Amino acid sequence: MWRDKVDALVDFPLESLDLSHWTVSHPAPPMYDLFAVSNHSGGLGGGHYTASVLGPDDEWYVCNDSNVRLMAKSNVVSEEAYLLFYKRRGSSPSIPPALTSAAATADEDGHANDSAETSKLDQPESLS
Repeated sequence: MWRDKVDALVDFPLESLDLSHWTVSHPAPPMYDLFAVSNHSGGLGGGHYTASVLGPDDEWYVCNDSNVRLMAKSNVVSEEAYLLFYKRRGSSPSIPPALTSAAATADEDGHANDSAETSKLDQPESLS
């Protein structure tokens, strides 16, 4: 029985995860690309969650509470990775337009600029 958090590095691909070995034959191999990671730091009794996300500009960002910062692609795979989110090639995740524009208008420190577009994030109903 585990009583401690497992914090061993599990290597995972950012691109071209091939699941054809575990699926019934398809005309094209089912290839998947990573678009987000939920990360957990701390232990079983408490900790902190962050997210690593692939932006619409094909750059990786780390989301930590109210801060969004550019991150090195090489830092996406880490011991803190907890949940992995892949999309099948040829499809795209649904990203609300307000979130896409907020990422595009964040300042260099990762804070949302004071604009009409990013203020929509304060109103949850605007994301529907």
